[in-house]
Amino acid sequence: YVTLEDGAIQGNTGGLGGGIYAANCHIESLAGGFLQGIFGNEASGPGGGIYARAGSTIRLLGTEGPTGNGDPQKPANLVSNTAAGYGGGAYLVGAGTTMTAIDTVIANNNGSSGGGVFVHTDAALDIYRAYGTDCVSFDEPLSPPPCSRLDNNNAPGGGGAIASIGGSVFVSQTFITGNSANGDGAVILLYDTQATLEGNVVHDHDDPSNGALFLVDDSTEMSLGWSTIAGNDPGTGNPIIRATAGSGDITRLNLYANIISESGVDILSQEPSSGGQVSLDTADCLITHELASLPGATRSTVADPLFVNPSAGDYHIRAGSPAIDYCDDSNEPARPADMDGEWRGVDVIAGAMNWDVGADELYDTLFSDRFES
Repeated sequence: YVTLEDGAIQGNTGGLGGGIYAANCHIESLAGGFLQGIFGNEASGPGGGIYARAGSTIRLLGTEGPTGNGDPQKPANLVSNTAAGYGGGAYLVGAGTTMTAIDTVIANNNGSSGGGVFVHTDAALDIYRAYGTDCVSFDEPLSPPPCSRLDNNNAPGGGGAIASIGGSVFVSQTFITGNSANGDGAVILLYDTQATLEGNVVHDHDDPSNGALFLVDDSTEMSLGWSTIAGNDPGTGNPIIRATAGSGDITRLNLYANIISESGVDILSQEPSSGGQVSLDTADCLITHELASLPGATRSTVADPLFVNPSAGDYHIRAGSPAIDYCDDSNEPARPADMDGEWRGVDVIAGAMNWDVGADELYDTLFSDRFES
């Protein structure tokens, strides 16, 4: 059992795990803020910052620890690590191997696939924001950004932020920004994976090779809900989500209570081959720029979501947004708080439903520009 409360694991090199190699270990890092955390390490194989296997538990905690001394103003950092193989920031493999990242910045990591994190063969990843606080990060010490974050990670082979083969992935209340790949999966690449993505803001992705933001394949089951996807450019002719399936595979998708605003591109491309099947099981309560690629969508509409200031990366909704009180709790998120840590299901429009779709829940139209903070 190893706990890093302050300090840095920095500038190390290794074959498996440049900064940390863990086999049946419990590693906990509360180190955050300027020049703190796990950063600047390099692996000649997988796991630039962390390589974890054999039932290891990795916990990166910006807000809590065994003694309660995590600092929500100083996120745990997994930053600027490099792997020649999978998992620029971290590589997780094997049953019982888990990584939990709470109020953590995973940024500027590079790997062949899974620039931020690669999840492999029954390993599990859980990323979320605990208390809705701003965080002082390693790379932006004077300009507090929101926690948690998956920013500017890169993977030529796909999965700029996260890639998973045979693992499980849960990401909620996270700002996913500026990740890249040299093809499909600039944000996330999933093969044979159980994935839930809820309450996230996905923006500012411009893949230079013009691929889909999400590649979902090989009997993956992905649920994408209560999220805002906007301000990205997957390129002409490419969808936001490319869903594929080969022989004997059934790839399943559930899309619910999202704002998806990306003019000129399809939301979904279903591309089964050799007898495979892609199934859009749910498409419900969506505010989008198009619905033609989502056959059978229910309670959904094409409309301008009326963001506060998207050119500045502010994807809060403002008064008059059609997303306000648009849906109910029939697909209630597992963690029912929005991107600011505010509770969902607040009734603003009398006689309407109570839940705002997208990553933001508007509390008071009088203060919809967030001056109350």
